[in-house]
Amino acid sequence: MKAPQLPAVPSHYHEFVDACLEGRKASTDFDWTTWMMETILAGEIAERVAGTKLAWDPKSRVFDCIAANAFLKSSYRKGWGIEGLS
Repeated sequence: MKAPQLPAVPSHYHEFVDACLEGRKASTDFDWTTWMMETILAGEIAERVAGTKLAWDPKSRVFDCIAANAFLKSSYRKGWGIEGLS
C-alpha cells in the first residue's frame, strides 16, 4: 500500500473540524489507518510468541497459531463485557 501524500494543515484538530464542516473525509481518515494499526499489532503479537512463524488470515482476522490468537481477545470482569467482543 502506498502511503498517502497529506497536505500541510494548521493542526490535527482544525483539519478534522474543517473536514466535518465541509462534509469531506479528513486526511487522517480511518479507512487506511486501520490497516496500519493491524500491522503494528500483528508485530506486537509476533514478539510475544517469539520463534514461531505466523500466518495472518485478513478475512477471518486470525493467526494460524493458537498461542497468538489468545492475544486477539480480551477477557472482561463480570458485568463489564462488551457485546460482540466478550
